[in-house]
Amino acid sequence: MFEKGKGHYVENLRIIQLCEADLNFVLHVIWGHRLIRHATTRKALDAAQYALPGQTCHNAVPHKNLFLDLSCQTLTSGVMSDFDATAVFDWVLSSLSIVTCQRLGLPKAAGLFMHNLLSNMQFDLITGFGRSDISYRNNEDPTQIGQGVLQGSSSACPIFAVNSDVSLSMYRKLCYGASFQHPIMGAYIKTRGLQFVDDTTGFLNGSCTLTTLSENTQKQDTLLEKANHNAQMWSNLLWISGGHLQYGKCFYYALIPCVDFKGNTIAYSSIHSNHPLMISHQNTTQHSINPISATRPRRTLGVTLAPDGSGKAQFKDINFESPTTMSQDSLIITDIKGKVGSILLYP
Repeated sequence: MFEKGKGHYVENLRIIQLCEADLNFVLHVIWGHRLIRHATTRKALDAAQYALPGQTCHNAVPHKNLFLDLSCQTLTSGVMSDFDATAVFDWVLSSLSIVTCQRLGLPKAAGLFMHNLLSNMQFDLITGFGRSDISYRNNEDPTQIGQGVLQGSSSACPIFAVNSDVSLSMYRKLCYGASFQHPIMGAYIKTRGLQFVDDTTGFLNGSCTLTTLSENTQKQDTLLEKANHNAQMWSNLLWISGGHLQYGKCFYYALIPCVDFKGNTIAYSSIHSNHPLMISHQNTTQHSINPISATRPRRTLGVTLAPDGSGKAQFKDINFESPTTMSQDSLIITDIKGKVGSILLYP
């Protein structure tokens, strides 16, 4: 168990299962190498999935930047929603994940092996006082089967990627997206979102510009209604697969590009939506996803990013504490800025 900086209670700790070396090697060969390679070479996974071998969270950042740049250049209003799921590896339904792996070619024997492994593994608690007398297994209570896919093992991330691929495919079919017309070819380039493990970003745009938004709020309301539909749908898809959103970490940007005639530039308007997206969980509890101004940076995918590209806001958000001698030595100032810049570009 590792601390997450949220307190020392059990529910605030990150639980990591450390597998025996031979078992972890077998899990890596079957799920981490053969299954993922089989799926990627046949392009069976959704293009929005970035949690694949050879890629990091930073590979998804240019996708977000491209959406923001095209929105500015085409003066197209849009919404960019960032969703964060809670403890994704602990909430995966193991039986369902085996079925999703088999649809991509996992042999039945390997699926039964994983099912028996997850169901019958016995967990004990070991502290400085010794081993606990009481143990736990996922199948002890048939009415409440335990969930999870061994976070820390070589098979955890591939299983989650394959399992969430079904949700991404349904999101692509059932939700609204963004489209841009190629200026020369005339073809439309469409995108709906991207995902890296538990971080998911949804893209949405419309044909209304700043002028029409101020004159006709109905179009803006329609755009936010579509954004609310997308957020509700992603929450439902997560719940069906065993997980749920961490609403306190979710947010969205309402992007309204406009022309700054004095500076001869295109930027996002300081006007932003004050209406939160309302999500109904199991048709009982209402949760809200709050909007954020396009000038305000947030750290997502390992990078501090402000939609309007404001470098000052990004530097300020890092809140780098400079030494007291900084005002006396210009060399120290240059060095500090260089270090902050390297954090922004290479986090």
